[in-house]
Amino acid sequence: MNVEKLPSFLKNLENVHQRYFCKNCCKSYKHKRHLSSHVRYECGKDPSFECVVCKKKFFQKYTLNAHLRQTHGLDI
Repeated sequence: MNVEKLPSFLKNLENVHQRYFCKNCCKSYKHKRHLSSHVRYECGKDPSFECVVCKKKFFQKYTLNAHLRQTHGLDI
């Protein structure tokens, strides 16, 4: 390893375990963009997309569509 790159390597190593926490519900995420998505679409809201087969509810339409494909074999 190059000695000049050591400080940046150590900084990256420190950030490996960094988590981003929601101030409202204390869920944590590895990536800031996932926290932002959680706050925008999920936190404090009721799921608005329901599976027509099993009645499971989802916050986002693409998650419901993935569920329909993977769980029930339906092609949406």
